[in-house]
Amino acid sequence: MRKVNLFILVSGVFSLCLSGFITPAVVDADDCLYAPVLPEASTEQYEAQQGESDGASRYRTRGGIQIVSYVDTWQADKLSEIAEELYKNRHGLEMEYLDRIEIYPDMEPNGNEQVSASYEKEQQQLSIPVNLSGFLPAGYQLEVPVEKGVIRIYKGDEKTEIEDIAMELSHEYGHHFTFFHFEDTFSSREFRESTYYNLRQLYKYPEVNGEAGYEEQIHRWSVFEIAAEDYLQLLGSPTGKRITHYLDINQKTGNTTYQPVNTAGRFNYNAIPQENWNIPLASQVEGLYQYFLSFLEESSYTAVAAMNPNQDTGGILPQLSHRVEEHYSFKKHIIEWDGIDRGNSEQPVYTLVAIDRDNRVIPIKTVYPGEKTSAVVGTVTQVIDSFIYYYQDGLDKGSLDFRLYMQYPNGRVLASEDLTVEFNEE
Repeated sequence: MRKVNLFILVSGVFSLCLSGFITPAVVDADDCLYAPVLPEASTEQYEAQQGESDGASRYRTRGGIQIVSYVDTWQADKLSEIAEELYKNRHGLEMEYLDRIEIYPDMEPNGNEQVSASYEKEQQQLSIPVNLSGFLPAGYQLEVPVEKGVIRIYKGDEKTEIEDIAMELSHEYGHHFTFFHFEDTFSSREFRESTYYNLRQLYKYPEVNGEAGYEEQIHRWSVFEIAAEDYLQLLGSPTGKRITHYLDINQKTGNTTYQPVNTAGRFNYNAIPQENWNIPLASQVEGLYQYFLSFLEESSYTAVAAMNPNQDTGGILPQLSHRVEEHYSFKKHIIEWDGIDRGNSEQPVYTLVAIDRDNRVIPIKTVYPGEKTSAVVGTVTQVIDSFIYYYQDGLDKGSLDFRLYMQYPNGRVLASEDLTVEFNEE
């Protein structure tokens, strides 16, 4: 039986975030999702071992998809939540070819702590009764081979709420969706000939590959992972698109203890809306959303009303600007932008991030509707009883590329043009 495995996982450092520890001060290029290939034998052995344990809780969706849990945190009375979350991912005919979702308490079969969830295509036999009296024996069934998808979620005992699973579920369902709908050229050898590759304009990036593996540079540039991330952004459920409230150094003033540089993980969606932040966001690639929509069984009106890049901004994205203020010989750098004002339309939440020379993402500040659209890096001061106290984040060295993400209530994200700031280190 041939199986193709695609995994969502996090690097060794980032795995701390999944187990409740503090993540590193910044998110770097190693903190991403990977797609290793698992030997078939180890997968089957893992399933057999789990099946022989203390049993499983099962739930079958209205469409016949099985939800199977081997963990105490997801017993039968909660499995309907996973079914409901699955259907929040926009879907078409491909949903009928998803066989099951499995939740396991332990690591993936090879014992890799970084693996969080997986998707694979599995060959199955569909039995179709055929009644041709006089020509075929009574009870004859025609065996038809069919590929069905399987999503597996690991370390399920650490994930007690649906929000802990939602992003993984959307990403893995993105593999199911794209492998089902994209043409045969969406393959390891011919991906450069696929409609998706060319529509996504991935030909601009020589790093793009059709491989699967642990090595960061391979995974984040895998065409299959980029496509799954695009699905998550464009059609995925909003549940896993969490907004983390980041404070800048100015807001931390007065705290006796503070974390100078903000932390982030892959599941802080407003700071890292897609694994590969060196390519445009899916929503800002012209025609891409319409392409994904074309595979859904929705009304023609919905397709015609498909989003255009930047439509929520009136066609104009906010521009970042930079200025410097000096207090008591200390410099603070202020990044500002004009908010989007579209009358009664929904307003976005802004998240300013910085990308350093090592291609690491550093969250700076989250700004909610109605708040002042600016953020501070560098050093801020406070005078108390004739004493000058100063607070530093240490980011005002070298150069940084600042980028503004705008996240709407439905989970859609847009990005501004980058602003590069060269800091004076005197």
